[in-house]
Amino acid sequence: MACNENIIKNMASEVTRNCQSHNVIVEEDFVTFLIELLLLNPKYGKLFSKTINRNNLEYFVNECVAMLTKGETSIHTLKMQFVMRTSYGRLEDLVDQHLDSIESCLRPLVTEIVEEEPAADEEAAFKKLFRKISIYIILASGLGNPGQITTLKEGVAALESVFTLEDLKVFITLPTKDKWKRLYELMEIVSGVRLFNRDCKKGGEGITDLPFNLVDAGKACMSTLSNTLMAVMQKVNSLTTAIDGSVVIQEETGNVCVNVDPQFQMDDYNQIFEVLAFYRQYEIYTRKLLGDVEMLVHSATQSVRKLREVLMELHASVKYKAAVPVLTVFPLFADLW
Repeated sequence: MACNENIIKNMASEVTRNCQSHNVIVEEDFVTFLIELLLLNPKYGKLFSKTINRNNLEYFVNECVAMLTKGETSIHTLKMQFVMRTSYGRLEDLVDQHLDSIESCLRPLVTEIVEEEPAADEEAAFKKLFRKISIYIILASGLGNPGQITTLKEGVAALESVFTLEDLKVFITLPTKDKWKRLYELMEIVSGVRLFNRDCKKGGEGITDLPFNLVDAGKACMSTLSNTLMAVMQKVNSLTTAIDGSVVIQEETGNVCVNVDPQFQMDDYNQIFEVLAFYRQYEIYTRKLLGDVEMLVHSATQSVRKLREVLMELHASVKYKAAVPVLTVFPLFADLW
């Protein structure tokens, strides 16, 4: 096929502009998606099988514009496919993308932290570095906004409880790779301390009750999706009933034939087929969403249970004790986080 990526991109731009002249706004990425699909159809693919002819190009662009400006059901079906294809991925991939985004945003701050090496007598510089580490931990953990003075004070106090000035002096002597590793370990431990303090009603302002909120939001989402699925299934059943008995598959050839009722025309049946295809696809995607949310709620429920177990173990470890061994309590704080 003579159409390469640049030609398809140019065609998409032209189709988008022509649609705008008809007061129809379409995303250029969707237009590209539509063009790539249409070129798989021999009716259009053969237009550019060898060379790019201006007349064929103009004809194809006009065909695309006509489809998009008419707003037929089949276009909405394709838009649904496009949205799911481009905006909805595996949960693991979405989480990884989110974590990569956070890491990318915080990389300049981390680089600044690991590159600072204040002299032993520069007390102000050490305090500034300590504050930067506290800000990094709050941002990386997502537990509040360090721009809020109360949150920042809690973050600094939590860091001070597990990381002394002497520890900081040792930290600046570490190799860069070990500094990055140590920062992440501190983030886990300090975040666990803040969560534990919140459970003890000692601070925690700005920290959302994420596991519990996730369960509640998931259940509400499941209810909405279940209601949507019921409504979609009613449409599917009605449309299927409307054409029931009209569609016949020939045993000899396997061809699909439509016995047109005298009261209707073939266009009426084609419209029903298109709407039925739309709702069947709507049903499939809704079931997929519902299944994923059910899995999410199950996972969140397990997280809540584990959270309670770790909190109980932490409370038992520190109860009636003035001092608790670091080797005992730090892993519990990390587990809590």
